[in-house]
Amino acid sequence: MTQDAEGNIWMATFGGGVTRLAPGGKADHFRLINQSDGFENKIAIRIYYDSKKNLWVTTYENGHLYLYNKQLNRFETFDVSLGDLMSIKEDRTGTLWAGNAQSLIRIDQANKQHQYYEIGKTVRAIYEDRQGRFWVGSEGGGLVLFDRKAGKIARRYTEDEGLSSNTVMNILEDSTGNLWISTTNGLNKFNPQSGKFNRFYESDGLQSSQFSYRAAIQLRSGSWLLAATMGLISFTRNE
Repeated sequence: MTQDAEGNIWMATFGGGVTRLAPGGKADHFRLINQSDGFENKIAIRIYYDSKKNLWVTTYENGHLYLYNKQLNRFETFDVSLGDLMSIKEDRTGTLWAGNAQSLIRIDQANKQHQYYEIGKTVRAIYEDRQGRFWVGSEGGGLVLFDRKAGKIARRYTEDEGLSSNTVMNILEDSTGNLWISTTNGLNKFNPQSGKFNRFYESDGLQSSQFSYRAAIQLRSGSWLLAATMGLISFTRNE
């Protein structure tokens, strides 16, 4: 889910396209149809509202990247060459990034000359920390520190380095610069300076050690809310 500048809440659904919930409670449904061949993408994976007030939706299974046309009140395919994107994120320079089953992609919104960088595994999470470091969470390939200037992987952290699982679901950051990384087997507190991981499991009080895709947010209260297989987990860090 995401919220736009008008207060509308937009929801990407697995099998039902996109739903918009207006502040007054009215709900509108949007189908995601590829204009070139009429194929409907029903599985919406990510919905993302960028700093330019563009609303993007990634889809799966012959999926495409869709952009909301406010004047026509519909979603339109942005570029049919961009398919089955599992993650999308804008960095502090306004550059839009996405990830598919193998690569991190730098999206060229003006000329559509996109750049692909091999990660080797599905890119599930993209995060830029307060120091400007660019992190990629992969499914099976661990946590990746990516050098955008050089266009290559600078460092990869896996179970060998102390990560609880090589499948990273979500990445968040606390006020001291530690990254909190949810995985399929535990929650990790990671210090980028020292490279040290602290791991947390059900034995440490978690309801479940297996977290879900696309489901982590920091609340206004400062607490975090993450989804796991047994439900929602809310916690506050002691920093």
